[in-house]
Amino acid sequence: MKAEQLKLLYEAMVEGNFNQLKIERGPVKVKMSRTPGIFLADQAEESSQAQPENTEPEQSKSKKVLSEHIGVFSFGKKKKSVGMPIKQGEILGSIKGISHQDNVVAPLSGKITSVGINEGTIAEFGMTLFEILPEEMIEEQSSEI
Repeated sequence: MKAEQLKLLYEAMVEGNFNQLKIERGPVKVKMSRTPGIFLADQAEESSQAQPENTEPEQSKSKKVLSEHIGVFSFGKKKKSVGMPIKQGEILGSIKGISHQDNVVAPLSGKITSVGINEGTIAEFGMTLFEILPEEMIEEQSSEI
């Protein structure tokens, strides 16, 4: 099964508001599940991927905010950039798909260390949108100085 076909299946899951999908066609077996909202991944999980251009040294301790949807990304009212402080629950942007628009919400408070997407760019499923240095890590660095 090709990646584009998997993306279409995922979009159908989102549009139909399904949390799980299982398909078996001959030797091909596909099982997908989704959890509503944006999810975090540790930096080490995607170390094989190219790093975003906008980075700071704290990036190794940062948490990634990954896209759970496919669609056009928009920052909204205020563009977020590297070094900006953010609060948990703050809207970082939105992703507009064919039949949905979902906000990208900060899952934790901290400082943006990387922005991995530009205004108007297509967000792919699992794509790193932002990296955030958790607030407690900022406080640790301040006390070390």
